[in-house]
Amino acid sequence: MANILIAVTGSIASYKSADLVSSLKKQGHHVTVLMTESAREFIQPLTLQVLSQNPVHLDVMQEPYTDQVNHIERGKETDLFIVVPATANTIAKLAHGFADNMVTSTALALPDHVKKLVAPAMNTKMYNHPATQANLKTLETYGYQIISPKESLLACGDYGKGALADLNTILERIKETLDEKRSNIAPIAIFFATMLVIHFLSSILFNLFPFPIKPTIVHIPVIIASIIYGPRVGVTLGFLMGLLSLTVNTITILPTSYLFSPFVPNGNIYSAMIAILPRILIGLTPYLVYKLLKNRTGLIIAGALGSLTNTVFVLGGIFFLFGNVFNGNIQKLLATVISTNSIAELLISAILTVAIVPRLETLKK
Repeated sequence: MANILIAVTGSIASYKSADLVSSLKKQGHHVTVLMTESAREFIQPLTLQVLSQNPVHLDVMQEPYTDQVNHIERGKETDLFIVVPATANTIAKLAHGFADNMVTSTALALPDHVKKLVAPAMNTKMYNHPATQANLKTLETYGYQIISPKESLLACGDYGKGALADLNTILERIKETLDEKRSNIAPIAIFFATMLVIHFLSSILFNLFPFPIKPTIVHIPVIIASIIYGPRVGVTLGFLMGLLSLTVNTITILPTSYLFSPFVPNGNIYSAMIAILPRILIGLTPYLVYKLLKNRTGLIIAGALGSLTNTVFVLGGIFFLFGNVFNGNIQKLLATVISTNSIAELLISAILTVAIVPRLETLKK
C-alpha cells in the first residue's frame, strides 16, 4: 500500500476530505493530512486525525519531531500528494512557487518521484477565469494531474462547473496514478520485446528482398512509448535501444561497427556515446512535443522529430567524433541526413505514430 499525503484547503467542500481519508485508510493506505489555516474553519483537524490515525500538520513553524524539518520530511515519505479540495488561492500559490503555509511549503519540497494530483473546487466564474486556467496549465507543466470539477448546483447558488469531483472519481484517479507508478516495468518489457521483433523482421525483410531503401524502424516503439507512458519509460527504452545497437555491432562485425561499439577494432568510448545518447533523446523528444501540441498535428510532429532526433544526433556525433567518416565535409553530412533512408524513416515514424498512439491511449484508459 502507498503513503498518501492529502492537503486540505479552505473550501466549503473541505468536509468531503473526511470521506476520502476514511476510504483510503480502509483500502490499507498510510494517510497523512496537511491543512491550511482557512481549511480549519470548515473541518476540525481532530476529525481528520482520528480518521487518518496520524497527526494533522497545520503550521510550517511547528516541528513535532525535533530531528526533522517537518515540511521536508513529509514529502520524502510520500508516494502520492493530492490537494483536495484545491481553492483558486492555493492553485495560484502552487503555480507561482509560494511557500507561505504547510501545504505550499511541502508541495514545493516534494521529491521528483512523488505523483501529484489537484482536485479544484470553487465558483464557476473563478474556475473559468483565465488566471485560474493558466495556473492549472502551469501546474500540469510541473507534473500535476488535474481532477476536473463537475457541473453542479454550487453552495453559492450558481449552477456550473466548479464542484469538487465525486469521491469515487477521486479514488479512481488515485488508484490509476498509483498503478501507473508501479506498472512501468510491464510497458517497458512489452515495448522492448516489440523492438526486438521489429529489429529481427526488418533485418530479414530489408536484406532478403531488393528494396531500394533500407530504413531503420526499431526506434518507433520508443517514440510511441514516450508519448503514451511519459519520458521515464521513453528514456529507459531509448537506453535499451542503444544497448541493443551496441550489442549487435559487437557481435556482428560490419565495416561501421566501430562507430557504435567500443569493443571492436577502432572503437572507443565515443562509439558507446553515439550508440546510446541519441537513442535516449528519442525517448524524450516526442513526449515534449506532444505535451505542447496534444492533437493529431502534434502526433505527426512528435513521430517525425523522434526519428529526426535519431538521424541528426547519430550522424552529427559521427561527424564530430569520427572525422574520417565525412572528412569534415558538412555537405556530405547533410546529404546523408536528408537521404532517402532518413526521409523514409521520418515518414514511417510519423504515419505509424499518428495511427497507433490514439488506439493505444484508448486501450490504456
